[in-house]
This record gives sequence, structure tokens and C-alpha cells, in this order.
Amino acid sequence: MSTLFLAASAVLGLTGSYDCEIANIAAISVDGEKASASKIGGMPKEALRFRLELKGDKASIDWKESPFQIDGKNMALLPTGPESGMILAVSGGPCMFTEAACATMINFAKSTDGSLRLLLVPSAVSTDDASKERAPFLVSMQAQCLARKAS
Repeated sequence: MSTLFLAASAVLGLTGSYDCEIANIAAISVDGEKASASKIGGMPKEALRFRLELKGDKASIDWKESPFQIDGKNMALLPTGPESGMILAVSGGPCMFTEAACATMINFAKSTDGSLRLLLVPSAVSTDDASKERAPFLVSMQAQCLARKAS
């Protein structure tokens, strides 16, 4: 329990408002010993931008064009290390890579320049057109977030 408290205290001091933009979206596949990534495009520019607010042990997201329906969500922040953490956003869907409910894991770490680096991993399921076989797949979305200036 004391380890969790120490980890929590390392991230709970991280507060602020950040403007974020997704830079890379890729589907990751693993076949035996090899892994590969295929870029995913076609999302409108507005859908790639959002605001992340961190305050103590809570996070909120302002993302009107969210493909994962997480706009306005207030979520618990799980500390993963000094100035880093994870947020899990759960939505009723449908979402970009699902037909029903979805979840998006958002990992972040603060950079030395004060920005945040994010890795978003949404739940994803595909259907093979020929066999109608369904399978989960891995999507990786990298984002950079710049601290907003206080007004």
C-alpha cells in the first residue's frame, strides 16, 4: 500500500491544461517473430485535436470530435511513475474501431520541456470480409500535448 501511495504522490502534483494533437495512428500486427505497423489515415484534422486537463488524481477531456466518445469525461488518473500516468476512458459507443461500447487507454509522460507525450490505445475489433471471422487488433495513436498558458 505504501508503494502505491508513493507512486500516487509522484503524479498527483501534475496539474494543468494541455492542448493535444494526434500525430500518428497505426494498426500493429504481430505474426510469429515479426511485428509491423500500418498507418491509418483519413481522420479529419478536427478529430485529431483535444484538450486534456489534469488536476490531482483526476483527468478530464474536452474532445468534441472524439471518435471514442470521451468528450467531457472525468476519469481517475492512475500514476505509473514520476510525472506519468494512465487514464482509462470507457464509452457506450459506437466508436471508431468498435460497433458497440469501447475503452481507450491513455498513457502519458511529461517531457523535460513541459509538454506531455501520450499514447492512446483504443479497443478495436475487425471482421474479415470473406470468412466473417472477428478478431481484436491493436491500434497505437501517438499525441503531443503542449501546456496551455494561464489566461
